[in-house]
Amino acid sequence: MNINWQEAISIASPTIALTSAFFVRRSSQTARRALALALKTGQTSYESTKAAYSPVVDLFLTKIEYRPPTPRELGSMLGAESRKWATEWDKDSPEVVIEGRIINKLPYEILLTCRDHENSGRKVRYSHRNQSVFIIGGHEIELGTIILPPEQETTFLWIDRRPREEWIAIHGLHARNMWNDPALKLPALTAIETIQAILRREPFTWRRERKVKRSGFRIICETRMKQRMVTVWEAEVIQGPVQPAGRNEDDSLAFEERKEVLGGPLDDRVVHYRVDFDTTLTSAIPPKHQWLPGRQI
Repeated sequence: MNINWQEAISIASPTIALTSAFFVRRSSQTARRALALALKTGQTSYESTKAAYSPVVDLFLTKIEYRPPTPRELGSMLGAESRKWATEWDKDSPEVVIEGRIINKLPYEILLTCRDHENSGRKVRYSHRNQSVFIIGGHEIELGTIILPPEQETTFLWIDRRPREEWIAIHGLHARNMWNDPALKLPALTAIETIQAILRREPFTWRRERKVKRSGFRIICETRMKQRMVTVWEAEVIQGPVQPAGRNEDDSLAFEERKEVLGGPLDDRVVHYRVDFDTTLTSAIPPKHQWLPGRQI
């Protein structure tokens, strides 16, 4: 029986297809294994680099004080304005005062940039109202920048005054709402925010948590080198100056102000603070649009 080449190809096509599929599958498995190995190698290298690198500046928080709105001695008209805000318009806005130490571990100057919490909800800070005020070495950091001398330890003070409602919201963010109290519920999303969360595939709970205005600060520490690893200390107040105090006559949750001083070391349940490193200026392939947490290039 004679079989022409067209019939031979049609007969062999399934075998060729199955063989090709087998080798493609083997190749894809090999590629997946190579990718998994590369990811593990990269992760190990990343962890080793992080573990080997230490912050150029150490930050230790040694004390936190909860107090009513307290004016500072600023002198002239600004001092009078500070007293008026503390006794009248901000009288229902408790404060937290955090003390600590900043240590420059290097034999050369370190540039410090002090910023509010990235989710503070404030675009402008008013120092005479004690809104995220930084005092380093006894001097207020008015423009948010200061130079830390070589191998020097400096005292650190930070003050933050917020409305009572914002402190209650911070308490509700970290407390267990066992009885479904309205005061402890997360802020609701608007229709636009709900649509945005759906389009961005963001969990609703996470988006609602982001609406809570936080109390905290960031201290960015960097050298004068153009290509540099930037040390970023971030702190967030977890235990604010308000706490539950039974219930009101309408069965709503009542709150009272804390008036106490807690000594260090401060645990995460009081203040959560960590150090991280920004590698934007050490990238092998710099991004087109650079966002720097501290000083510009």
